[in-house]
Amino acid sequence: MGVPNHIASEIFASLSKNVYAPAIVDYGLPSPVRLNRGILLILALRMAGDLKREIKDHRVGVVLPPGVPGVLANLALVFADKIPVNFNFTLGSEAISQSMKEAGVRTILTARILRKKLPDFPWPEECFDVADRLKGYRKEKLSIFWQFFWLSFFPRSFAKSREVPQEGGEKEALLLFTSGSSGAPKGVVLSHSNLLSNCHQISKVGLFAKDAKMLAFS
Repeated sequence: MGVPNHIASEIFASLSKNVYAPAIVDYGLPSPVRLNRGILLILALRMAGDLKREIKDHRVGVVLPPGVPGVLANLALVFADKIPVNFNFTLGSEAISQSMKEAGVRTILTARILRKKLPDFPWPEECFDVADRLKGYRKEKLSIFWQFFWLSFFPRSFAKSREVPQEGGEKEALLLFTSGSSGAPKGVVLSHSNLLSNCHQISKVGLFAKDAKMLAFS
């Protein structure tokens, strides 16, 4: 039997346990950006609200390198109960176009600076600029302050007010495309149970200590 929970509820439960703990440090931006767990949650849920209002499709593309924007884009889609489809922008435009068509992706979360750097990428008409949205959210300092206070002391109430999805189970959680080394990229559907079962197995094996830190390169 698979794990019935939604990955959004599990992520929220984990990050909200210690909202002051560091969540991510990004040195790939013009100036280093550090986010604690609480701010990461607040920004992701803020963006999720915009995504639910502005994008009706369930599958949504993501074209961003690893870092704060990429993490927030994927978290926001999960909290919006949508299905992230991350595209490898190093593949040829023909392979990417075919993948987008197979996935039914009509909107991509990206950044204006990346679109300028990738003029040959088959960009759809609808693009959601994650970097611009984040700049706007950072201006909402008073709102973020009160949300952080609310999240710190009443996490369940906060999650309910933001309509964090609770039930996932065998529903599609994300669509992953293979590298296409043996032909055209192939889409692999992963359910919430798939992902949470893997996380549970890794936890039981004890590969990572509770205070372990992850290092990623873009």
